[in-house]
Amino acid sequence: MQIKRNPHEHDCQAASRVGVCVGITQLWVCDKVLDWLKEDPNLRIKELTRRLKAEYKVTVPYRRMYKGKNLAMDKLFGHWDKSFENLFRLKAQIEESSPGSSFVIDHHTINNKIRFRRLFFALKPCVDGFLRACRPYLAVDSTFLNGRFRGQLCIACAVDGHNWMYPVAVGVIDSEDCDNWLWFMSRLRDVIGFPDGLCFHTDCGQAVMSGVSEVFPGVEHRECMYHLVLRSCTCRVWQGTGIPCKYAIAYITSIPGARLEDFVSDYYSVHNFKLAYQGSIPCIPDKSMWPTSNHGFFMHPPLLRATAGGRRKNRMKGTFEGGSSQKDRRHQCPICYQKGHHWETCKNGKPEDIAAMIAER
Repeated sequence: MQIKRNPHEHDCQAASRVGVCVGITQLWVCDKVLDWLKEDPNLRIKELTRRLKAEYKVTVPYRRMYKGKNLAMDKLFGHWDKSFENLFRLKAQIEESSPGSSFVIDHHTINNKIRFRRLFFALKPCVDGFLRACRPYLAVDSTFLNGRFRGQLCIACAVDGHNWMYPVAVGVIDSEDCDNWLWFMSRLRDVIGFPDGLCFHTDCGQAVMSGVSEVFPGVEHRECMYHLVLRSCTCRVWQGTGIPCKYAIAYITSIPGARLEDFVSDYYSVHNFKLAYQGSIPCIPDKSMWPTSNHGFFMHPPLLRATAGGRRKNRMKGTFEGGSSQKDRRHQCPICYQKGHHWETCKNGKPEDIAAMIAER
């Protein structure tokens, strides 16, 4: 016998509940949202709550939903506080898969606990490709991290013969101060040395500029993309790119037997482009297959720092990306639509519009 439908009314708690279901635990939430988070780890609690209500006809309190989601994320990706301990296993795996790569983990002791401080990482194929075939030009900058432990992600990036970005080294620091940039630039010097004609491009931050000048004294340092080569033209396009400008082309083509290819930097040649990508970056297996590390201590996470205001979720855009700092942020009057005053003091609006606004308020 199989019962498909019960026609009789019943008054148990499951049938008569209204609104929030108090019998649901965070373990139940974890079990139900696990597959959804596996497909998209960026799902927000509001969306997960909506899906649970649509699927199971229950409304889960926010706090219980928050704890259940955290349990699911821990099952999928590991616990936050234990994640930094895996850095040494990742270091061992990188050194095994790509011998000669640099992976430096710096830590310090706070209240008798060894905590993560900063990280430097450079793959040998990227370093070799930069030294062999790319222009001796490095752009150095950082951007904020908006995860739980925040900090700054640093990068030293070159350009290949196709003017594509060519990453050389990355790092993680807690803030953009002189000590951190000095440490990052020192590790960078350990892997690239002092290439001839090296030029750095940074922003105007005093900390990063100090790091470049102290670790790489005497190198060309610019706040714009400009690199010196042994060519000459008053428009400076040839000097900055290594490719003859329209004025140089007009002169070169007037010389009998001259070939334009002979006046273009070798960094743009097909040979150098292939040479830059000659090395192969190996695939890294799943962390369950990483080698064990016997470093003799437990790596605790960095201490969380309180910051003023809300946490920034989007990076600050540059001027050419529509993020100019000169944007007019003044208040706009809803009556005359001009900026710089409120409707109570508006002198350009119609009296009837101001009277209507007063009546509405």
